[in-house]
Amino acid sequence: MHHGHTGPVQGQNFVAFYVRGDAPHQRVVLAVDRVPAPGQEAETAVGIVHKLHQAIGSGLQAVVYDGAFRGRHLDELMTTCGVVVVNKVHASGKTAARKGRTGAAAGPRWLALGTWEHGEDAGRCQHLLAAVDGAVCETGLDEEGKPVVLHRLTRRQVKRPRRNSGRFHFNVGYEVPCERGSFLAWVTPHAEPGDADARRADAVRVIAEGEPDFDRLYGLRNDAESFNSQLKRTLLVDRAMSLGGRRQLLDVLCFGLLNNAVTHHATLSAVSHQQVAGRHLRAA
Repeated sequence: MHHGHTGPVQGQNFVAFYVRGDAPHQRVVLAVDRVPAPGQEAETAVGIVHKLHQAIGSGLQAVVYDGAFRGRHLDELMTTCGVVVVNKVHASGKTAARKGRTGAAAGPRWLALGTWEHGEDAGRCQHLLAAVDGAVCETGLDEEGKPVVLHRLTRRQVKRPRRNSGRFHFNVGYEVPCERGSFLAWVTPHAEPGDADARRADAVRVIAEGEPDFDRLYGLRNDAESFNSQLKRTLLVDRAMSLGGRRQLLDVLCFGLLNNAVTHHATLSAVSHQQVAGRHLRAA
């Protein structure tokens, strides 16, 4: 049973991953799988990414997904596959103000990241950092002693070393402005030891919402809706037949292969047109 904006419906849930270019007919379906049980979409998707990483290796740089990916999924993919996950912070971690709350409840909810110090011993100063809606920010206190966001920090560098164990570890450098001289604060988006809920990974994004890079990359997720819409048009009365999960998976897989065949044909046609145009130019 799936609950959506149109109400509860009974059916199958499938996960598919794609890569695409900027022009029409450039989507390539990489993998398709069926979610075996309710609540296991994220685990199914993580399993697909692992298989893609085995096949593609370093060619897999980032994954765009929706809010189904939570902290433990993000941490696993960063650690085992070395990929940046581009997705929005889950609604439960958004600021209360964005939800229209007022009064004391309207203060921003964030995950405190700690205190960074810099400067000489005689003039050291401290900066409090926190993750707010996925972005690393400097925080302070207002005149009433309530925590406030002073400014969002600019990401300057991302390090992703691979350790001897084969696991990856991300560190992100943010520029912290200060009257005594700006400096880089290095923040890791990984879960802290002993945190089974991976709260830090759930709260911190390497590429956070509100950045130009986020807008450019997260927009690729809209292509998933296009694929779903086109798949639906191939179904009788716009609904999947009651054939069971395995047969419906075959339908989705065949449609993915058809999509790739159309992409391949469009690519060959474009190359052929370029070759013809090149011959005409040489003849002229």
